[in-house]
Amino acid sequence: MLTDNSAPHSSESVGLLATFASSESEAKQPEPEPEPAHRKSARNCLWFGLVSLLLISLLCNGIQAGYSLRGSDCVPPPIGGLRTDQHHISADEAIWTDMSNMTALDKLWDGMNVDTGVVQLPRDARLGDTQTFPWDPSRGLYMLESYHTLHCLKNIYAYVRIRQRGETGGPTAGHVFHCLADIRSSVLCDADDTVLPFRGKQKFAVAAPERKCRSWERLEGWAVEHSACFARREDDDPLHETLAEYVDCPPGSPYRGVVQELRMGDA
Repeated sequence: MLTDNSAPHSSESVGLLATFASSESEAKQPEPEPEPAHRKSARNCLWFGLVSLLLISLLCNGIQAGYSLRGSDCVPPPIGGLRTDQHHISADEAIWTDMSNMTALDKLWDGMNVDTGVVQLPRDARLGDTQTFPWDPSRGLYMLESYHTLHCLKNIYAYVRIRQRGETGGPTAGHVFHCLADIRSSVLCDADDTVLPFRGKQKFAVAAPERKCRSWERLEGWAVEHSACFARREDDDPLHETLAEYVDCPPGSPYRGVVQELRMGDA
């Protein structure tokens, strides 16, 4: 009986001891060490960097998409890369206002070449539709705004001089009015805030300060690099507005050889 009665107690004791031992064993297991602060900080920095890059990428994509959507409505900024670092020499203006020798003045205006301002560039939807450059259909014909303004001034001068001499012909009144409107539009668009002395008829000892301008020579050089080989012919010339106006390629032009081959073929 003692043996039979001890068995259940022994069995129960074993079970309790096993449970206690298991609990004690689990309690004695070492707790995981806390993550070092520098490692946690590094992980946080990594996540912050990834999130920042994602946000920057989304922002850039949004800006690019915005420019694409309004590309047809906005003319891109000037592309010649010019800087305002040249002093304007006002003394040169005297020759353009000297009416004592109108023949010399006429020669100055007539000799002003504005055809250089007609350039060929890769087509750009922001620049609007334009004519195709005849020697490369992937490029379009454009005219630099400053050269177009000079073209208009030449027309206005010619219009005035022709009527001063009592002659006919030359630019029409409609063309002149178009030029006046275009010059006005350019002035309003530029909104030049250069301050000039307001002297009236009084004379002062101190001259006006020199203006700082962009280099016309650099602009001309850029235009020559992108030349459309254009040379305008008079309105009454049979070759006016034909391919013959696009064969005056400057040295170094990639289209000079094409034009020479065409000329040899026509010979």
